[in-house]
Amino acid sequence: YNTWRFVAEIFNNGSSNFEFDIPDFPSKRWRTFNVTVTAVTANPTKGTTSIDQGRFLRTDNGTMKYRYEYRHGAGVGADGNGTYMYSLPGLSFIDSTQMTVDTNPIDSYCGSGRVSASTDVNNRKVEVYARTISQLSLESGGSDGGLEQVGSARYAFGTAGIAHCFTAEIPIRGWSE
Repeated sequence: YNTWRFVAEIFNNGSSNFEFDIPDFPSKRWRTFNVTVTAVTANPTKGTTSIDQGRFLRTDNGTMKYRYEYRHGAGVGADGNGTYMYSLPGLSFIDSTQMTVDTNPIDSYCGSGRVSASTDVNNRKVEVYARTISQLSLESGGSDGGLEQVGSARYAFGTAGIAHCFTAEIPIRGWSE
């Protein structure tokens, strides 16, 4: 390991907890990645964004902490068609031996967050669930008191002032070894 790089990382970090990478050890630093949002039938497109940031952190117990924040103003995108699905970074796959992966959200919750549109006075709480081994989806409270999946029919990218912000913790295949 390059000693000068190691020293530079400590000084450039700016924090007192000295987070840095050491080969063969899990990283203690949040990493950014580009989140791809797809839908069941036709993929949406993101609008002109003010924020579009995915982050993940590998924990010591083999899980991934996942954060996504997306907001756009008046420059709307296209709705697509169907439930939205948010990608995991790189070649990460949910360990389905430790967590249920299902299109039925009741069995596969793994996080929470909020969605809102500029027309919303109160933003809505969402539950995050593992839809496939490589994608997460969101479910929010419906007007009838039931739960509805977030996608082209609810909090779609074609809506002005939309925001999707959530966190999850998921077991990743091969990270606990």
